[in-house]
This record gives sequence, structure tokens and C-alpha cells, in this order.
Amino acid sequence: MTATLGIVSSVTAVTAVLVHVLKQPRNLPPGPKPLPLFGNLRELNKDPRFYLAIHELRKKYGEIMTLYFGPQRMIVISSHDLLRDAFVRQTQVTSDRPYLLEMEIFSDHGQDIVQADLSPRMLMQRKLAHQALRKFSAGGGLAKYVGQAFDAMCEKLDKDPELNTTDMGFLVAYNILLSMCFGKKFSFEDDFFREMVELTKKQDELFTEVSLSDVLPIAQHLPLSKGIQLFKEVVDKLADYIEETLEEHKKNFSKDNVTDFTYQLLNVMEEVDNDPNERSNMKLLTKTHYVRLLMDLFFAGTDTTRMTLSWIWHFLAAYPEVQKKAQNEVDEVLGHDGEVTADSRDRLPYVDAVLHEVMRISTVAPLGLSHKTRTDIKLGGYDIPAGTTLMANTWSIHLDSQYWSDPEAFLPERWLDESGNYQYQQNGFVPFSMGRRSCVGESFVKVELHMLITLMLQKFTITSTPGYTVSLKPIQSQVVVPEDQKPLIARRR
Repeated sequence: MTATLGIVSSVTAVTAVLVHVLKQPRNLPPGPKPLPLFGNLRELNKDPRFYLAIHELRKKYGEIMTLYFGPQRMIVISSHDLLRDAFVRQTQVTSDRPYLLEMEIFSDHGQDIVQADLSPRMLMQRKLAHQALRKFSAGGGLAKYVGQAFDAMCEKLDKDPELNTTDMGFLVAYNILLSMCFGKKFSFEDDFFREMVELTKKQDELFTEVSLSDVLPIAQHLPLSKGIQLFKEVVDKLADYIEETLEEHKKNFSKDNVTDFTYQLLNVMEEVDNDPNERSNMKLLTKTHYVRLLMDLFFAGTDTTRMTLSWIWHFLAAYPEVQKKAQNEVDEVLGHDGEVTADSRDRLPYVDAVLHEVMRISTVAPLGLSHKTRTDIKLGGYDIPAGTTLMANTWSIHLDSQYWSDPEAFLPERWLDESGNYQYQQNGFVPFSMGRRSCVGESFVKVELHMLITLMLQKFTITSTPGYTVSLKPIQSQVVVPEDQKPLIARRR
């Protein structure tokens, strides 16, 4: 009897999947024909960097297309205008999140900002994070911690001039975020630091294909892959560390001694809790929500910083003429020993142009974070049903000739006007997404990265090793990170 029920259940489940795939709603965007059960995995797994597979499909099917991760429908948006329509104009009904195993693990089932559906609780978390970041940056804390992290990197380089760019990125990014968030500084030899770095590097290498559990819900009950296991290990270690540190901060909190972001977050929490209009929403938050908020900031900040820094160093080594021009600007404006602050950015337009061109051409989040429709919507003349995943094809938008002339060329000058002043490109540049789910730390990260590239240009010259050409190709992974390389890094004076 049990065996018969099992067979019936299996047949019923497979039949439901087949009906879901084969009976498609009308007026969907075009796309390759899905296979029963597996959808378009055949097309997506042609390259471990499946954002490149999607980029190729975009050439055939256009700026909006339909793909299937198994039975799950996904609309890929490869146009800035359509992305704005979906994520800004229709943000109230397109800001939920689809199920992704990695994000469920990271968020403890949606208890953070990043993976949670749009809700009063999530918006309160986001408000707290935004206010704390703004107050912390305004108080000069960011410049202090960026300078300390850069000094730690300089010390390490003096001892080990062959330190590769990946390890340098980790050293700087982790030190900035650990000291900024928790008031702690780590050396490259620290056991916790080294363990986190090694686990994260292995995780980057192992994320080379679509997770089966994201495709077939039944696969959630299968053993975790090596990549997911490592990811869970990183997340669990960090969650334990942050929970312990948060409790220490609560015991020692004083409004007169707000020295790091966690203290500033506690300060803002107290202020908001005293607002009668916000008190009910504050009651929605538990200790877990605050831990996951801090994890969002730490993970998003370290990943964006370490990956972008690695790319900056590679591009400076590969384009010595760009590096020299940027160094000349830094020398003229700040000199060799001039203080680098958050305000330096306004006086260094070419450096800002270099930073933005690196972020454009080596998009570290090539497909962003997916959204999910809460109701049926219209997009690009097509009918998109409720519960559909929306994916921003940032990689293709950043390489679209509609917005960028010679898009695959590295040209910082494209960000300058005729007078040499920096001009932000309103269309075709979306590294932090847009709308209500845009990155809460966007302004913070841009200032941080600008300070770091300025310090690097001020103090060092980066060149390729003699007889070796710097590779600007990303590793075979779903994340856009460069290969481990060791360019020559020499102090300028």
C-alpha cells in the first residue's frame, strides 16, 4: 500500500510539473523552448559562467525573454528602460523574492533585508540600516576605517610583496567591514580571518552551476552540494560571531561612545523606538532580525569591495597609461602625502571615471538579485503572471551598444564631459539595481571604493610581471571574480 501511494504521488508530481511547463500562459516574452522538468538548463549550463550563456541568448531573443529554471518561470530583463518600469514604476508589486536555497540559508528563511519579501518589517530593517549608515559616514567613521585597512594592507605588502590581488582584496574588505561594524581589527594571520577567507575562496570556485534545489523543489531534501555546504559553513560561523558581538555591544552601549556601526545601529534603534509612529513596526523585529541585518551589511560590503578591488588592480596593471593619468590627477590635487577623505572624490573626476568604468565592464553581480511578482503585471507589452521571477541582466545592460559606444573597450573617458568633469551615466548603469530593493549601502560603497583606489594610486604603482600578460577574464564561476594573480606592486617613492 505504501509503495503504491509512493508511485501515485511521484506520478502526480511529475504530471503537475509537465503541465506547468507545457501549458504556458499566453503573451509571454519569447525564449528558447523548455524541456519538460528541466526547462532551459541545457542552454544555461553551456558555460559555468551562466550569465554569459544568458548574454548570448539575449542576442537572439531580445531585451526581454522567458527562461525556465526547471518548472520555474523567469523573465530576464536586459533593458535599462524595462528594468526601470519593472523595479521602479511597478515596485509595489515586483519587490518580493523568489526561493533560492543559498539565500534561504543566508537569511535564515527571509529574516534579513536582502531576501525578505516586501513588508513593514523588512522596510523597518532597511530604514534602520540606512539611517545608521548615514549617521556613521557623516561622523567621519568611514574615512578612519578605510585608512586603517589600507595601512594594514601596506604592512602586509612590505613583508610579502608577492601577495596576490585576491588576498589583498580580502584583507582590505574584511578589515574595513569588521572594524567598521564591530570595532575590531584583524591581521592576515588571524585564525578566524584566514578561515573565512579560505572558505569564501573555495565557495567562489565551487559555485559553477545552477543549484538543483533552485530548479526542482523536491531536491531541497537531497544532500547539499559541496559549494552549498561551504556556503552554509561560512554563514553559520559569521552568524555566531555577529550574535556574540551584538550582545557585547548591547552590554557596553552608551550614546556618548558610538564608535562603530553596531553602536550606531543600537543608537538609531533607540531613537526610532521612541517615535510613537514607528513603535509598532519596531515590535516586529527580534534579535535574529538585527543579526541578519548586520550580516547583510557585512556580506554585501565585503563581497562588492573585495571583488571590485581585485578588478581595479588588474585593470590598472593591464592599462599603464590609464594608471599614470590617474596618478597624475591624484598628485596634482592631493600630492603624495595629502589626506584622502570622502570629499576627495569631487576633486578627482578621472579617478572616479576609472572606478565606474571598472564597475561597468566587470560587473561583480552580473544578474543582480532576482525579484518576484506579487500580482499579474504588464511589461514591454507582454503579460507576466503573479509569482514569476524577474531577473535583471545587468551584465548585458553594461555591454549594450545602445548605451555605450564600443562597450567591450575599457574607456574611462566615456564618463567625462568635454571639460573633463565627471558625468554620471543615467542610463545603462545599474550595478546596485534600482527601486525599493536597490542596495541600501550604494553611496557608502562608492565612497569607500573611491578612497581605496585613490590611496592605491597615491602610494603604489602596479605593473604586470615581466613576460606575463594580466588576465582580465573571470574565473569559471557564477560570480565575476578575476583569477588569482600576482602583479608587481611597488611603492612610488
